[in-house]
Amino acid sequence: MKKIITNSVIVGSLLAPVFVLATQFAPQNLDLVNIINKIAAWLLSILVASCGVALVYAGFLFVTSQGDEGKVKTARQFVLWALVGLAVGFLAWVLVNFTAVLTGGIM
Repeated sequence: MKKIITNSVIVGSLLAPVFVLATQFAPQNLDLVNIINKIAAWLLSILVASCGVALVYAGFLFVTSQGDEGKVKTARQFVLWALVGLAVGFLAWVLVNFTAVLTGGIM
């Protein structure tokens, strides 16, 4: 097990400069609207991924509840709040894009 971890760290260390230097150093458009759009896109992707994890965990709770009402209620709460968070995140993304269009920015 230690060999696998050690080899993974060595390979990751050797490949890190390749991934870092493969990015663009200076973006072409540095206006505020484009920067905010890029940040909103990153945050939305993180939100969708975390919602997916929460829904998988809620499914796990449903499967392992074995009829226990407390665990079923907890799983339903996870599903509810994951979907509410996803809806709020999408509404925030729509608001950012709407203001970008109003201010003349490119989506």
